[in-house]
Amino acid sequence: MKKFFRSLYSSKMILLMTFILNVAFYLTLAILVNSFTYGIISAVAAIITLSFIMASKDGYAYKITWVLIIFILPLFGVTLYAYMKVNKGGRKKRERWNNINFNSLNYLKEDETVSSELQKIGSKQQKISTFVKNSCSLPVYSNSTTTYLPDGETYFKELFYELKQAKKYIFLEYFIFKEGQVFDYLFEVLKEKAREGVEIKILYDDFGCLDRFEDNKIFKKLSNYKIEALAFNKISYRINAFINYRTHRKIAVIDGKVGFTGGINIGDEYCNLEEKFGHWKDTGVKITGDAGWGLTILFLNSWQFTSGKYLSDYSEYYPEEQTKVKSKELVQVFGTSPLTKEQSARDIYLNLINNAQKSIVITTPYFIIDEETCDALKICAKSGVDVSIIFPAIPDKKIPYFMGRSRFAELIKMGVKIYQYTPGFIHAKMIVVDNETAVVGTINMDFRSLYLHFENAVMIHNSNTTINISKDLKDVINQSHLVTLKDMRKRKLREKFTAKLLRFFEPLM
Repeated sequence: MKKFFRSLYSSKMILLMTFILNVAFYLTLAILVNSFTYGIISAVAAIITLSFIMASKDGYAYKITWVLIIFILPLFGVTLYAYMKVNKGGRKKRERWNNINFNSLNYLKEDETVSSELQKIGSKQQKISTFVKNSCSLPVYSNSTTTYLPDGETYFKELFYELKQAKKYIFLEYFIFKEGQVFDYLFEVLKEKAREGVEIKILYDDFGCLDRFEDNKIFKKLSNYKIEALAFNKISYRINAFINYRTHRKIAVIDGKVGFTGGINIGDEYCNLEEKFGHWKDTGVKITGDAGWGLTILFLNSWQFTSGKYLSDYSEYYPEEQTKVKSKELVQVFGTSPLTKEQSARDIYLNLINNAQKSIVITTPYFIIDEETCDALKICAKSGVDVSIIFPAIPDKKIPYFMGRSRFAELIKMGVKIYQYTPGFIHAKMIVVDNETAVVGTINMDFRSLYLHFENAVMIHNSNTTINISKDLKDVINQSHLVTLKDMRKRKLREKFTAKLLRFFEPLM
């Protein structure tokens, strides 16, 4: 049953269902009325929908894709666009989300000295961080340190150690919790902390956790151990527009003082206890100090939105006086949402790309981007910036893999270096600019992350963490294959055809 619902809500199934609907409607009209009537209805529906599309703030390439779909298959395109965009999550849900985030601003204050510290580092960093703050409302923190976690094994070792130190609360928000050794050990740690009186809240994505456990009531049973667990955007039998928006975030917060984020979910494959696609390369960051409060705010906002209950005062979760950290790091946690009118995730990535002066390195498991982002990468490379993109050699999903590779030739011609991680699957989501600024988080370079998911990340300036990330990425590149135009010409006909065909539906993937 779970597999059935997973397939039912997949983008492929949505495409198939709307296409069948289009054909069925046409046949019905052809039988009951005539093709002329069908043409009139299609034209009216298309014109109304196109007016919404052209008035939207979406990117040019995104608009053109929808125009072409509606032009070729009017009712198919109109139905699909209505599902994807119209009533985006529901007006009441949008208003509630925005109100929650607005109210949380009362608990976010930027240290007055941070702005001057950013200026000392450079105007470029100040410009980028100001954009992130104005887009996502979270400030830059000093009195914080970050530790780069170059693999899942290191990530879970640090996470479990910090969980055991919890005194007041533990907050966990992950797209995937999956049955296995990692979850079992986590469960034992949480049960012990709950017995000690530590408040524990778990937020999991209902779609991301479908078919992950033999016991489908595992999260309900957590309440027996005084562990609260909620399903974000719970899947129902009734298909609705909001079902498409998932929390893809990965957040762990301990007492508001220590936090974790990155590409790693709770599952055995993330630390290579289970091997599916060769070696699984993933990364994360541990945050200590004031910036941990930023992750706490992100979690509390999501929890309040999911529970439907109003949390009148976040200050009860504010950490006790922080120990002064001897560090010059500047750390900025941020979260993005599909329930706003801006494409914050995409625009932050564009800002980083456009501000690169020497080098930029991007790691992503999926590479399905719009024309604006593709053009920005080309311009960056043609301007003399060393642009590198690290992509898996062994895919976990064939269709996104083919679509990602379809962009390679045009980028390589402009000077972009593309590396495929030969040992297996790289799931890390990172971007490093000029070896000075790094972003580590949950944002893939694909339409779902950039437009449709709730995501989070951390931006780091003036830190050894950035240096450590750069060193690790050099090791990754040394293990990777530099893709050439000759490689692209050697692609099998099946891959070329599939990529060209599905390129048309990029915004839906």
